[in-house]
Amino acid sequence: MQVGEKVKCGQCIGEIPEGKLGARIHASIAGVVKSINESVVIERE
Repeated sequence: MQVGEKVKCGQCIGEIPEGKLGARIHASIAGVVKSINESVVIERE
């Protein structure tokens, strides 16, 4: 993901690093990525 990128509802926005445990993260809304820190902020269009 990059700031300014458009995402669709349900699109995978977070992958698990190889060799680590975790869960993929999916967008809950369609919109534009506004910021990426410890979380991803998506603004609805």
